[in-house]
Amino acid sequence: MSTHTLGDLSRYIGLEVPWSTGNLEVTVRILDCKRCYGRTTYLITPIKGSKSAWVREGLALPTEGR
Repeated sequence: MSTHTLGDLSRYIGLEVPWSTGNLEVTVRILDCKRCYGRTTYLITPIKGSKSAWVREGLALPTEGR
């Protein structure tokens, strides 16, 4: 379980990070973050492409911030 606070999460907004699911990996931009029922979710959009999705897993987040 993640222990990030909302203040910690705000530093991820705007970052471009790899996101993987199955055998696919794409670079995405984090548009928003939220905590709900003890879980952190991230709103992501592909750098090349369109649309967005809320995800909980698969992001390669930096460990020391930006």
